[in-house]
Amino acid sequence: MTVPPREPFPYGQPGPGPAQPPYGSPQSPPYDTQPQYGAQQYGAQQFPHPPYATPPRRTNPFAIASLVFGVIGGSLLSIIFGIVALKQIKERGEQGRGLALAGFVLSVCWILLIGVGVTVAIVAASQEEKTNVSADQRPGAGSDTGTDVGTGDGSDTKRVNELEVGDCLKRLSEGTHFLVSVVPCSTPHRAEVFAKVTLTGISYPGESVIAEEAENRCSQRLTSIADPEKLEDLNLFYFGPTRSSWEDGDRQVLCLVMDPNRDRTGRILEGGPAA
Repeated sequence: MTVPPREPFPYGQPGPGPAQPPYGSPQSPPYDTQPQYGAQQYGAQQFPHPPYATPPRRTNPFAIASLVFGVIGGSLLSIIFGIVALKQIKERGEQGRGLALAGFVLSVCWILLIGVGVTVAIVAASQEEKTNVSADQRPGAGSDTGTDVGTGDGSDTKRVNELEVGDCLKRLSEGTHFLVSVVPCSTPHRAEVFAKVTLTGISYPGESVIAEEAENRCSQRLTSIADPEKLEDLNLFYFGPTRSSWEDGDRQVLCLVMDPNRDRTGRILEGGPAA
């Protein structure tokens, strides 16, 4: 068989050769051999996410309790809760150290305040007890416990609660007294016990109430046994119970008369003459 000869390319151009890239650009390598410009920014590598916010540290509840009890005066509980709080805060990294320390400080302040208050109360009670050992010696209404002691002239020193009706006292002086000087009534003296009366009641009524009751009852007894003319130059006194003696069961009041101007010999209420 006869093959017809090929016709020449038109216009004398050679036959088609290998395909060339369009527009004369060089042939690019396959897409999977080298990443294109900027390819790594799309899906190949992700941007890192910002870190999540850390939750705030919890405040220790024992620290809060320590502060609360420190404010209201619960010092013991405040100190205990404060110790527990500081230990847990150190172990757990919690907040509240300042609250616990504030509770400690407040507890110490309360303890000091209570201590000062107790001290003041004790001192005040001691002073009141000394004051109430005897009521003041006022003309017509007084109370005295006496410290007028003997001076070697035959007098006998007695405690006030040992006095009896008819005892004569060398003198009565202003001030707080515990003992009195008792002398024979035939010797010069200034005062005389003329009656005893008994008060009633359970709790201590107070110095003013005792003074009023003692004055009224001693005055009644005095006017019932003495001539009013003989009382013109005399003062009424009494020895009444103190707070401490009242709590020990003492309810006795001693009634006395005293001549404030001169010594007497004999019974004063019988008109004993001046010494």
